[in-house]
Amino acid sequence: MQNNDIGYLIKKIGLLQKAGMDASLQEYDLTSSQFRVLIVLHKHGGSLTQKELEEELGVSHPTVSGLVKRLEKQGYLFVATDPSDRRNRIVSLSEKTKDAEEDLRLQRQKAEEKLTEGMSEEEVKILRGYLERMYENIRPNREGEEVC
Repeated sequence: MQNNDIGYLIKKIGLLQKAGMDASLQEYDLTSSQFRVLIVLHKHGGSLTQKELEEELGVSHPTVSGLVKRLEKQGYLFVATDPSDRRNRIVSLSEKTKDAEEDLRLQRQKAEEKLTEGMSEEEVKILRGYLERMYENIRPNREGEEVC
Protein backbone atom coordinates (compact mmCIF):
# COMPACT_ATOMS: atom_id res chain seq x y z
CA MET A 1 0.00 0.00 0.00
CA GLN A 2 1.26 3.45 -0.90
CA ASN A 3 0.90 6.50 1.34
CA ASN A 4 -1.04 8.36 -1.35
CA ASP A 5 -3.76 5.73 -1.80
CA ILE A 6 -7.17 7.39 -1.45
CA GLY A 7 -8.38 5.00 1.27
CA TYR A 8 -5.19 5.49 3.27
CA LEU A 9 -5.42 9.29 3.03
CA ILE A 10 -9.10 9.24 4.09
CA LYS A 11 -8.21 7.05 7.08
CA LYS A 12 -5.36 9.39 8.11
CA ILE A 13 -7.62 12.41 7.79
CA GLY A 14 -10.32 10.67 9.83
CA LEU A 15 -7.90 9.76 12.61
CA LEU A 16 -6.48 13.27 12.79
CA GLN A 17 -9.97 14.79 12.71
CA LYS A 18 -11.13 12.50 15.51
CA ALA A 19 -8.09 13.31 17.66
CA GLY A 20 -8.60 17.04 17.11
CA MET A 21 -12.30 16.83 17.95
CA ASP A 22 -11.59 14.74 21.04
CA ALA A 23 -9.11 17.38 22.22
CA SER A 24 -11.49 20.28 21.58
CA LEU A 25 -14.36 18.50 23.34
CA GLN A 26 -12.38 17.73 26.51
CA GLU A 27 -13.76 20.81 28.25
CA TYR A 28 -17.24 19.30 27.85
CA ASP A 29 -16.05 15.84 28.95
CA LEU A 30 -17.17 14.47 25.59
CA THR A 31 -15.57 12.29 22.95
CA SER A 32 -16.15 12.75 19.23
CA SER A 33 -18.29 9.58 19.23
CA GLN A 34 -20.48 10.95 22.01
CA PHE A 35 -20.66 14.29 20.21
CA ARG A 36 -21.87 12.51 17.08
CA VAL A 37 -24.80 11.06 19.09
CA LEU A 38 -25.75 14.57 20.20
CA ILE A 39 -25.51 15.89 16.62
CA VAL A 40 -27.77 13.12 15.30
CA LEU A 41 -30.33 13.70 18.04
CA HIS A 42 -30.28 17.44 17.38
CA LYS A 43 -30.71 16.84 13.64
CA HIS A 44 -33.84 14.81 14.41
CA GLY A 45 -35.50 17.33 16.68
CA GLY A 46 -33.84 16.21 19.92
CA SER A 47 -35.32 12.74 20.27
CA LEU A 48 -35.12 9.29 18.64
CA THR A 49 -35.64 5.71 19.68
CA GLN A 50 -32.40 3.94 20.47
CA LYS A 51 -32.98 1.67 17.45
CA GLU A 52 -33.35 4.71 15.17
CA LEU A 53 -30.17 6.14 16.67
CA GLU A 54 -28.32 2.89 15.92
CA GLU A 55 -29.52 2.97 12.32
CA GLU A 56 -28.68 6.65 11.84
CA LEU A 57 -25.18 6.23 13.28
CA GLY A 58 -24.62 2.91 11.50
CA VAL A 59 -23.26 1.22 14.61
CA SER A 60 -24.23 -1.78 16.71
CA HIS A 61 -26.67 -1.92 19.60
CA PRO A 62 -23.93 -2.47 22.24
CA THR A 63 -21.97 0.53 20.93
CA VAL A 64 -24.96 2.88 21.03
CA SER A 65 -26.05 1.46 24.37
CA GLY A 66 -22.64 2.32 25.89
CA LEU A 67 -22.59 5.80 24.37
CA VAL A 68 -26.13 6.53 25.57
CA LYS A 69 -25.40 5.21 29.05
CA ARG A 70 -22.32 7.46 29.42
CA LEU A 71 -24.10 10.52 28.01
CA GLU A 72 -27.05 9.95 30.32
CA LYS A 73 -24.71 9.64 33.30
CA GLN A 74 -23.05 12.93 32.28
CA GLY A 75 -26.44 14.62 32.03
CA TYR A 76 -26.34 15.28 28.28
CA LEU A 77 -29.45 13.23 27.56
CA PHE A 78 -32.16 11.21 29.19
CA VAL A 79 -33.76 7.91 28.31
CA ALA A 80 -37.38 6.91 28.76
CA THR A 81 -39.41 3.85 27.88
CA ASP A 82 -41.83 4.39 25.01
CA PRO A 83 -45.32 4.22 26.56
CA SER A 84 -46.81 2.88 23.30
CA ASP A 85 -44.19 0.11 22.97
CA ARG A 86 -42.26 -0.75 26.13
CA ARG A 87 -39.57 -2.50 24.06
CA ASN A 88 -38.44 0.88 22.68
CA ARG A 89 -36.19 3.29 24.56
CA ILE A 90 -36.58 6.95 23.63
CA VAL A 91 -33.34 8.93 23.80
CA SER A 92 -33.69 12.71 24.16
CA LEU A 93 -31.40 15.69 24.58
CA SER A 94 -31.35 17.25 28.05
CA GLU A 95 -31.34 20.91 29.05
CA LYS A 96 -27.58 20.61 29.68
CA THR A 97 -27.07 19.79 26.02
CA LYS A 98 -29.41 22.53 24.88
CA ASP A 99 -27.47 25.02 27.04
CA ALA A 100 -24.15 23.94 25.46
CA GLU A 101 -25.60 23.66 21.96
CA GLU A 102 -24.16 26.91 20.56
CA ASP A 103 -20.65 26.18 21.86
CA LEU A 104 -20.80 22.63 20.50
CA ARG A 105 -22.05 23.88 17.13
CA LEU A 106 -19.08 26.25 16.99
CA GLN A 107 -16.68 23.38 17.77
CA ARG A 108 -18.09 21.43 14.85
CA GLN A 109 -17.90 24.47 12.56
CA LYS A 110 -14.25 25.11 13.49
CA ALA A 111 -13.37 21.49 12.75
CA GLU A 112 -15.08 21.71 9.36
CA GLU A 113 -13.30 24.99 8.56
CA LYS A 114 -9.94 23.45 9.47
CA LEU A 115 -10.59 20.55 7.08
CA THR A 116 -11.45 22.83 4.19
CA GLU A 117 -8.96 25.62 4.88
CA GLY A 118 -7.68 27.17 1.64
CA MET A 119 -10.54 25.72 -0.44
CA SER A 120 -13.13 27.77 -2.27
CA GLU A 121 -16.84 27.17 -1.69
CA GLU A 122 -17.01 25.50 -5.10
CA GLU A 123 -14.09 23.18 -4.25
CA VAL A 124 -15.76 22.22 -0.96
CA LYS A 125 -19.01 21.51 -2.79
CA ILE A 126 -17.21 19.32 -5.34
CA LEU A 127 -15.24 17.51 -2.63
CA ARG A 128 -18.42 16.84 -0.63
CA GLY A 129 -20.04 15.39 -3.75
CA TYR A 130 -17.07 13.11 -4.41
CA LEU A 131 -16.96 11.91 -0.80
CA GLU A 132 -20.71 11.23 -0.77
CA ARG A 133 -20.38 9.24 -3.99
CA MET A 134 -17.43 7.28 -2.57
CA TYR A 135 -19.44 6.52 0.55
CA GLU A 136 -22.39 5.30 -1.53
CA ASN A 137 -20.00 3.14 -3.58
CA ILE A 138 -18.81 1.20 -0.54
CA ARG A 139 -21.52 1.45 2.09
CA PRO A 140 -22.98 -1.84 3.29
CA ASN A 141 -26.47 -3.06 2.45
CA ARG A 142 -26.71 -1.80 -1.10
CA GLU A 143 -29.20 -4.05 -2.84
CA GLY A 144 -27.64 -6.86 -4.81
CA GLU A 145 -24.09 -6.14 -3.68
CA GLU A 146 -21.80 -7.69 -1.16
CA VAL A 147 -20.28 -5.69 1.65
CA CYS A 148 -16.68 -4.63 0.92
